[in-house]
Formats: sequence, C-alpha cells, structure tokens
Amino acid sequence: RSRNHGSAALAFGNGRLYLAWAGKKKQYLHIATLVVSAAGAVSMSTDQKLDVRCKKNTGPALAFGNNRLFLAWVGRGKEKLNVRSFDVSTSGALTQRSDVRLQRRAKKNAGPALAYGMNVLALAWVKRNK
Repeated sequence: RSRNHGSAALAFGNGRLYLAWAGKKKQYLHIATLVVSAAGAVSMSTDQKLDVRCKKNTGPALAFGNNRLFLAWVGRGKEKLNVRSFDVSTSGALTQRSDVRLQRRAKKNAGPALAYGMNVLALAWVKRNK
C-alpha cells in the first residue's frame, strides 16, 4: 500500500501485468509482477523494491514494449526526471538494462507519463516554472 499520496502505474506485456508504486516511508519505488490466468484471476509473482526514491506526492509511470519494461519517475531534491529500463525474461524476471537521469525538471506534485509504440518510447511531464 502506498501512502506518499502519489499514484501507482500499470503496464501489460507478455501476458503479465506490471504494477509500480512508491513505498509509504521513504518513497522507494517498487515493481510487482502479476500473472493473469486464462480465467482472469490475478496473482502476484514478484515484488521488487528498487534502490531509487521518487518525489513525495508524485508517482511513477510504466510502459512495456519490445520485451522491455520502462519506468519513469521524478527524483527527490531538484525534481529531475529519471528513466530506467529492464529486460523482461520469458519467466517475467526483470534485469536492469539502463538508467538515465534527464537534465529536465518536473513540476512538484506532478509525476511523468510514459507510452511505447512503434519502437518509440515517449515521455511527458509538466515543466517546473523557475
């Protein structure tokens, strides 16, 4: 359960549902892998706590494409945007592929948005006023 008052994020790929959220104490990001059965039942297969934290009152964004899971968040401190990608194995296991910290600042209390299509990852955010 998240208590940072930010939102959670969902992405679907390769028959699995991925859920990302910020934890309730220090806003460390988590990614859970959920398995959806043919009957529609959902069960959690993994819950991975990451080594990064997001800005309070914001949430992460997720997108899936080309056997990769993409995660974006607003970092703590100077509200810089971050994007991390994971390779997804056939079993659903996540292996970190890349980590990028953009030199763009997001508005406080506004998380990013992600979308993937046609081999393009799109990132949107609300720009922080100076």
